[in-house]
Amino acid sequence: MRANRRRTARCECDLVVVWKRGGLNLRGHVRDVSADGLFVETNATIPLNHVMDVLVDLPTGPVSMLVVSRQCGRTARGQGIGASIFAIEPTERARWTAHYRSMLSAPRPRRATTERPTGA
Repeated sequence: MRANRRRTARCECDLVVVWKRGGLNLRGHVRDVSADGLFVETNATIPLNHVMDVLVDLPTGPVSMLVVSRQCGRTARGQGIGASIFAIEPTERARWTAHYRSMLSAPRPRRATTERPTGA
């Protein structure tokens, strides 16, 4: 069993991301975030410890950052790349952190149940 090395909790999301790769702008989706990283759903593969230039579209506007690939391939979350934040401007970091904290404090949606109401 692998040890959990996460420093902060993950929050599920669906944010648009643009990955600037070799002169191309590849669009995709961020499926979860933490204070220190994100998971990009993609079929693309890259080596571990590869620096990626990404632009994540938060509700308050896009945030540009450099991230480093830490996991690539199939996970419990799907096919993609797990990455940690490597470099981000201080004002963008403040916006990222504010968004992350708002997600932590937001109520989680309830799952549908198959229980029937009781009573006559």
